[in-house]
Amino acid sequence: MFFEEYKEFLIQTTNEVYPKYIQNHILKGLEKEHIVNDDGNLSLFDDSMDISEVPEEEKLAASIQHRTEAIKFIEEWEFNKHYKYSVIFRYDNLDMDKINEGIEKNDIANFSTSGELFDQLVSTKRNGFGELEFAKGAIPTFYETDEFIFLKFSIKYHFNNFQNGHVTKLKYPILVVFFKELNIFEIRFDKIKNSYKDKDTLYVDNISMVHGWLRSKLGLNIIIVNLEPRIESICRDANNDVVVHSQCMSLRTGGKATLEVGGNTDNLLPILGELKELMNRNKILFEESKEIKDLLEDFISDTEETADLPWIALRWTNQIKAKEIIVKFQHRYMGTNYSLLQYFGSQTQVERMNYVTKYLIEN
Repeated sequence: MFFEEYKEFLIQTTNEVYPKYIQNHILKGLEKEHIVNDDGNLSLFDDSMDISEVPEEEKLAASIQHRTEAIKFIEEWEFNKHYKYSVIFRYDNLDMDKINEGIEKNDIANFSTSGELFDQLVSTKRNGFGELEFAKGAIPTFYETDEFIFLKFSIKYHFNNFQNGHVTKLKYPILVVFFKELNIFEIRFDKIKNSYKDKDTLYVDNISMVHGWLRSKLGLNIIIVNLEPRIESICRDANNDVVVHSQCMSLRTGGKATLEVGGNTDNLLPILGELKELMNRNKILFEESKEIKDLLEDFISDTEETADLPWIALRWTNQIKAKEIIVKFQHRYMGTNYSLLQYFGSQTQVERMNYVTKYLIEN
């Protein structure tokens, strides 16, 4: 019964959460691993599932329904997929003995390609204080590579649509990624529809819930990483390949402005950036009007130093436009002491997330 319900959760998740390009990305991976075949040319020795006659919108669901290998492929892919959001923390005492002990006691599942072992779905609930906690003992799945240690929490959500009687069942992975060489870890997760949230603070509550598990089960010492000075330093460095894409400024006067580079090739933020460039191009004129020059420079400096930046988006430039990375940093997210990273664009290459995290910590 568990296996059939688990498949139902996976099928609904891929159908209702993943956009078409992600579904196609998974199907291509299944074809590459010879789990399914979509061209209809099967040899006598090919045991791939033929999905060439299956309607386009049902191919992935059919693969999950009939091939256990497809389920295991998705479970492994969830460790290496690109997520929409992340938060970075530091640690100094990850004890592998405690992880191994957890695996021996079945408190942690060791990822396996076996068709008999699957991710454990767990529900969440709010206690009397409104805090989110696992409804029963959470069993995350452990996975390790040369560079990373992963723990994946698979949250199950039931959403009842009382208008049509439809019950949506979703598997929502929250991934903890330990960077072995950097002593930092990242909590990664995807967007969830506002209509599915019981509170606006759901993301913060999920992070706090995972923190609680890491502290209680692994004795992990979690340290906040202050990204604000790092971001400011990156923005001041004219020699790197990172530019400000957009930012929100809360001014001392009480006003608020959202500034965006847009399509200009000079990567200039409107108003302040353009004003700086104007002064730079007309140095001789401004040198002749020293008082005006000082007045404008003081205005720019005062605005930049006293304005609060609730969020700022950076762009890692690349000669190939499709390879550029845009990340929005929401500092002090929802009243916390950490920054939320939000990634824009295609979500197929996890290397982009790894690159940004290493860049922020190593620079």
